[in-house]
Amino acid sequence: MSRSAVVLALATFTFTFTTLSLARAEAPAAEARPAFTMMDNTGDGSEVDLAFPIAVGVGSTPHQTYRPRLLVQDLTAGGFGGYAALQGTAVSTDDGGDRDHGYSIGNLELGGLYQLAATPWLDLAARVGVALPTMTHGDIPRIWVPFATSIMRPADEATGIPGTRFRFAISPTVHRGIAFARIDLGVDVPVAGQETQLDDTLGHANVGVGVALGAFTTTAELEFVDLLGSPGDFAFRTSSTAGVAARYTRGRWSPYLLVSSPLETFRGDYVTLTAGLTAML
Repeated sequence: MSRSAVVLALATFTFTFTTLSLARAEAPAAEARPAFTMMDNTGDGSEVDLAFPIAVGVGSTPHQTYRPRLLVQDLTAGGFGGYAALQGTAVSTDDGGDRDHGYSIGNLELGGLYQLAATPWLDLAARVGVALPTMTHGDIPRIWVPFATSIMRPADEATGIPGTRFRFAISPTVHRGIAFARIDLGVDVPVAGQETQLDDTLGHANVGVGVALGAFTTTAELEFVDLLGSPGDFAFRTSSTAGVAARYTRGRWSPYLLVSSPLETFRGDYVTLTAGLTAML
């Protein structure tokens, strides 16, 4: 069994254990707001979210990768809504005094959402979207953008690969008192035929648990993505990234910080620091 499968199995077990524990617990007076930073937007409310991740290479060649992301979504009282998201990738390297820079605009993502409060402690959500082929390469090699996405936000790898993909996801969220947990399961299906391994169907799973104490929220989160096509020797067919985040909410404003790092092939080679701000609508 691969390391990624073990990590995903442990994460799924953690989510299941947390779900059963919360279901049996007595509900305290205050309910937590299930606010995550790496998870899918499927289970989030009406918001505008701006995130600015910086991945720093800790190997022999100093370089930084930036992946700014803007998300806007709105939901009605009945649980129906829509969203739009756009990300970019910038790279800065310094190899023995030779500096190199590049920038790429990612695929524009548009979609619809539906959320349902199934029980007082369980919310269900679904997402149907499309990643449109708006990606520009600039001076960045074609392989660098999906590589950067795989170490910073692998579940959104569809936004960093040329071409059009339909995106489907479901997200159950449990919340009881100060604790909450969510799991995302999704698949990204290419519209056109596959030309390379990058064009295979993508599957992803995210797991997150958190605690809210007044205005402060802390979470531990895991993203896992897999190319579901034919076997190959592609360097990052499977990718996973784990992180911990802290968030402070005051009124409609919610700034946060996230520290994350890949767990697969590039484990120990990169550390990502994400600063973000959520404005709840």
